[in-house]
Amino acid sequence: MLPQWLSAQQAALELLVKHEIKNVQGFAVDQFENIFLVKNESLVKWNDEFKEQAAYSNPINGTITHIDVVNALNPYVFYSEVNQIEVLDRMLNLSQSVNLFEWDLLDVPLISFSDQEHVWAYNQSANKLQRVNLQSGQVSNQSVNLASLQEEAVPVQLLSTVDHVFLLVPSSGIWHFDALGALVEQIQLPDVQYFTVRGNSLYYLQQNNVFRYDLKLAKNELLLKAGQQTVQLKVVGKKLYLLTLNQLQVYRIL
Repeated sequence: MLPQWLSAQQAALELLVKHEIKNVQGFAVDQFENIFLVKNESLVKWNDEFKEQAAYSNPINGTITHIDVVNALNPYVFYSEVNQIEVLDRMLNLSQSVNLFEWDLLDVPLISFSDQEHVWAYNQSANKLQRVNLQSGQVSNQSVNLASLQEEAVPVQLLSTVDHVFLLVPSSGIWHFDALGALVEQIQLPDVQYFTVRGNSLYYLQQNNVFRYDLKLAKNELLLKAGQQTVQLKVVGKKLYLLTLNQLQVYRIL
C-alpha cells in the first residue's frame, strides 16, 4: 500500500533528556521504563534514571543478536550464531535456554516474542515466518514461502504484537501479517532502517529521520530530523526512545 504524506510535524515530539552512551548496538524498553542495552556480548539493565540495576553475559554464545522485553519479568536474549534463546528473570539471571537446533530450526536469523511459550521466527531454510512453541518445537502458525511474495527478499527485522506480525524487507518496505501468518498488506516504505509498532502507529527510521505511519489511515508523518546517525527507536506509553551512535534520547509524544 502506498502511504499518503503529511507535512512535517516536529512539534509532535518534546525532548525530555539526552544521555551520553557509547558502544551500544541495540536496546529495548519494558513497560516499567527500564532500559536494556546491548553491548556486544553483554546485556545491561538500567532503571528510568539511567542507573545500572543488573547485567548478563554469556560470551560462549557470541554476540547478542536481539533482545525482547515484552514480558518484563522474563526478557528474551537471542544469539543467532548458535541458534539459541536464553530466557532471563527480572534481575537478568538465566532461567531457561532453548536451542532451536533441537526443533530442526537450523537457520533462524530473526525472532520476536509471541507469548510466554511461543516466538515468531523467520526460518530462512524454509523461507517462512513460523510461530514456534518453545517447549515442544511445534509450529502452530506460519506464512507462505516469502519468495511467492517477492523473489530474493532479505528480511532484517521481525516484530510481533498480540494480533499482528511485521517483517522489514528494506528493498520493498514493511510486510504486515495477521496472527495466523497470512499476509495483510505490504507497506511500501523502502529503505527503512528500523521500526517499532505501538497501537495503530508504526514508527520508523529512514535516512536518519523519525516517521510515524498510521496503519489504519495509511498516512505518514515526519516527526523528527535527527541530524545524526540513528540506530534504533522504541515507543513505550507516551515516550519515544531514540538510540544514536553516542546518545540515548527520550522524547514525549504530544
